[in-house]
Amino acid sequence: SHRRAVFSPAEDFFGFVYDTFLGCGELVGGFVNLLYMAPDHIHVYVESDGEVSVEELAHRIKGFSNKAILKKFPHIRDTFGGSAGIWDEAYFVETIG
Repeated sequence: SHRRAVFSPAEDFFGFVYDTFLGCGELVGGFVNLLYMAPDHIHVYVESDGEVSVEELAHRIKGFSNKAILKKFPHIRDTFGGSAGIWDEAYFVETIG
Protein backbone atom coordinates (compact mmCIF):
# COMPACT_ATOMS: atom_id res chain seq x y z
CA SER A 1 0.00 0.00 0.00
CA HIS A 2 1.26 3.44 -0.89
CA ARG A 3 -0.52 5.81 1.43
CA ARG A 4 -0.71 9.44 0.45
CA ALA A 5 -1.60 12.36 2.70
CA VAL A 6 -4.91 13.14 0.98
CA PHE A 7 -6.71 14.67 3.97
CA SER A 8 -4.22 17.31 5.00
CA PRO A 9 -4.83 19.45 6.88
CA ALA A 10 -7.53 17.21 8.37
CA GLU A 11 -9.66 20.09 9.65
CA ASP A 12 -10.28 21.17 6.04
CA PHE A 13 -11.90 17.81 5.26
CA PHE A 14 -13.27 16.36 8.49
CA GLY A 15 -16.79 17.82 8.53
CA PHE A 16 -17.58 16.90 4.94
CA VAL A 17 -16.01 13.43 5.15
CA TYR A 18 -17.82 12.74 8.44
CA ASP A 19 -21.17 13.72 6.89
CA THR A 20 -20.41 11.69 3.76
CA PHE A 21 -19.95 8.50 5.76
CA LEU A 22 -23.11 9.18 7.76
CA GLY A 23 -24.85 9.35 4.38
CA CYS A 24 -23.76 5.78 3.60
CA GLY A 25 -26.21 4.29 6.10
CA GLU A 26 -28.91 3.51 3.54
CA LEU A 27 -26.37 1.68 1.40
CA VAL A 28 -25.66 -0.79 4.20
CA GLY A 29 -29.05 -1.08 5.87
CA GLY A 30 -27.69 0.49 9.04
CA PHE A 31 -25.17 3.21 9.65
CA VAL A 32 -21.59 4.20 8.98
CA ASN A 33 -19.65 6.46 11.31
CA LEU A 34 -16.22 8.01 10.80
CA LEU A 35 -14.21 7.10 13.90
CA TYR A 36 -10.76 8.40 13.01
CA MET A 37 -9.27 10.45 10.22
CA ALA A 38 -5.55 10.71 9.55
CA PRO A 39 -4.04 12.49 6.56
CA ASP A 40 -3.45 9.14 4.86
CA HIS A 41 -6.23 6.82 6.07
CA ILE A 42 -9.52 6.61 7.93
CA HIS A 43 -11.29 4.25 10.32
CA VAL A 44 -15.05 3.76 10.09
CA TYR A 45 -17.56 1.84 12.17
CA VAL A 46 -20.29 0.07 10.22
CA GLU A 47 -23.48 -1.57 11.43
CA SER A 48 -25.51 -3.31 8.76
CA ASP A 49 -28.61 -5.44 8.46
CA GLY A 50 -26.47 -8.40 7.35
CA GLU A 51 -28.19 -8.65 3.97
CA VAL A 52 -24.99 -8.17 1.94
CA SER A 53 -21.44 -9.44 2.28
CA VAL A 54 -18.67 -7.46 3.93
CA GLU A 55 -16.97 -7.24 0.54
CA GLU A 56 -20.09 -5.64 -0.97
CA LEU A 57 -20.41 -3.25 1.99
CA ALA A 58 -16.83 -2.08 1.48
CA HIS A 59 -17.44 -1.67 -2.25
CA ARG A 60 -20.59 0.39 -1.71
CA ILE A 61 -19.11 2.61 0.99
CA LYS A 62 -15.89 3.23 -0.91
CA GLY A 63 -17.74 3.96 -4.15
CA PHE A 64 -20.21 6.39 -2.59
CA SER A 65 -17.60 8.21 -0.51
CA ASN A 66 -15.06 8.36 -3.35
CA LYS A 67 -17.57 10.03 -5.66
CA ALA A 68 -18.78 12.52 -3.04
CA ILE A 69 -15.30 13.47 -1.80
CA LEU A 70 -13.87 13.95 -5.30
CA LYS A 71 -16.88 16.04 -6.30
CA LYS A 72 -16.37 18.34 -3.30
CA PHE A 73 -12.54 18.36 -3.43
CA PRO A 74 -11.55 17.74 -7.09
CA HIS A 75 -7.96 18.83 -6.40
CA ILE A 76 -7.45 15.54 -4.54
CA ARG A 77 -7.15 13.83 -7.94
CA ASP A 78 -3.79 15.57 -8.37
CA THR A 79 -2.45 13.57 -5.42
CA PHE A 80 -3.08 10.41 -7.43
CA GLY A 81 -1.89 11.65 -10.80
CA GLY A 82 -5.45 12.17 -12.02
CA SER A 83 -6.65 8.71 -10.97
CA ALA A 84 -10.39 8.26 -10.48
CA GLY A 85 -10.10 6.66 -7.04
CA ILE A 86 -8.85 7.72 -3.64
CA TRP A 87 -9.27 4.41 -1.81
CA ASP A 88 -7.01 1.40 -1.95
CA GLU A 89 -8.66 -1.92 -2.78
CA ALA A 90 -7.61 -3.34 0.59
CA TYR A 91 -9.56 -2.95 3.81
CA PHE A 92 -9.50 -4.34 7.34
CA VAL A 93 -12.59 -5.87 8.91
CA GLU A 94 -13.30 -6.97 12.45
CA THR A 95 -16.71 -8.31 13.36
CA ILE A 96 -18.42 -8.12 16.71
CA GLY A 97 -21.27 -10.39 17.77
